[in-house]
Amino acid sequence: MVSRVRRVKIGIDITHLDDFEQFDEASVDLVFTRAEWADVDGDPNHLARKAGRFAAKEAVLKVLGCGLGDISLVDIEILSAENGEPRVRLSGRALEWFQTLSLDQLELSISHHREYAVAVAVATPK
Repeated sequence: MVSRVRRVKIGIDITHLDDFEQFDEASVDLVFTRAEWADVDGDPNHLARKAGRFAAKEAVLKVLGCGLGDISLVDIEILSAENGEPRVRLSGRALEWFQTLSLDQLELSISHHREYAVAVAVATPK
């Protein structure tokens, strides 16, 4: 009998902060949820935080093994926990894919420096 080995899934993405200079509230519903936008919009470091969240969403897509056309970015919500750590909440098709892959935990790390934001997503199997 052949057993299937379940693997840890990893996704990474890097984004240039300049890509978010002209990004405004009109684009929110395509990329960010209202809660995500409210969490970062007034922050002096808002470009880095928006870029970091976008990179995190892309990293999650890579963990799920799909692309932008498969899942809406607003089905992947990145918010800050009380301690400042990023937390991800999946809904809609993103949650369906996560469950289909029999994944359990999904953790994120986001960092930014000067012109770039980078994010890593790691999911463990059940």
